[in-house]
Amino acid sequence: MGAAGSLHRYINWWLGDGGLPIIYLVIQMLYDINSSLSYSGVEAFRAAHPQTSFGPLITAEDLASVGLVRPREVFPPKYNAALHDLQLQGVTKVGGEWVAEYVISSKQLTDEQLKSIVLSQCDAALTAHLDATARIKHYDNRVTCALRAGYPGPFQTEGMAFAQWMDACNWQAYQIMKGVQSGSMTMPTVAEFIGDMPAMVWPG
Repeated sequence: MGAAGSLHRYINWWLGDGGLPIIYLVIQMLYDINSSLSYSGVEAFRAAHPQTSFGPLITAEDLASVGLVRPREVFPPKYNAALHDLQLQGVTKVGGEWVAEYVISSKQLTDEQLKSIVLSQCDAALTAHLDATARIKHYDNRVTCALRAGYPGPFQTEGMAFAQWMDACNWQAYQIMKGVQSGSMTMPTVAEFIGDMPAMVWPG
């Protein structure tokens, strides 16, 4: 089974067990059933055959005409693009469907690099957590919710409660990051980091 490179691509990925999406750019692979080679997309396939002129390669029928399929891709559940390299394990036909499976390997990172990456991801996860909590009450994000604290009206109490909670979350995050950087705390997963945040209690 050949493969055109290890397909280091941005895909839908999640921060550890936290279930917080960071990147949504997906480049679905193509698989050549005649040569058993894989390509990261149509342009990669065209580039590999510079002397051949292909017509539009848009629909499944277009692709099939040159021996290409778009297999269903199965990624390891723990895949994190910042920490792992992604390697195509193989493409097989299962019950009439082409399936591509991947394995991951850890990138060679120093402790400082790993710490920097995870802390950056925790920071992004906290922002997503704050925004998601604000949207529970139909605000656009954490900023528009917290702003209500400064304006008398029916939403001021709600805004004040959210702003105080957001400050508490930020304070807790700083304590965790400080502890990790000083070595007094072990590095948490993103799920553990978000789990350590205080609960938001909306006013009744």
